[in-house]
Amino acid sequence: MPAQQSSRGERRKLRTRRALIEAAQEIYAERGDFEVSIQQITDAADVGFGTFYNHFSSKAELLDAAIAEALETHAAWLERLLADVDDQTVLNVLRMFGMAESEARRIVALPLPADEPPPGSI
Repeated sequence: MPAQQSSRGERRKLRTRRALIEAAQEIYAERGDFEVSIQQITDAADVGFGTFYNHFSSKAELLDAAIAEALETHAAWLERLLADVDDQTVLNVLRMFGMAESEARRIVALPLPADEPPPGSI
């Protein structure tokens, strides 16, 4: 059975939720604190104030979603970046510190791919 396609309304809800999360992430990153009003977030997301409450019950819930998404995105990036590192223990430690693949490979003494310049050469 083919996967059921989402309706236009469902896609719009997902885009709006995504816009709110991205706006919050950008504002939090820019300001470096969490003293941001819902109005500031909805303005940045270009949605109405009341729309916020269709997606989140509070700023805290939005903050949780924004942090969770950022962590998931970062984890996926690290997974791709370090996909070829063989030593699992070293890989886990390097993932914790977000080390670049070239540095991770240097530490575990694996050769760099031919198309990647050595660390510090750029």
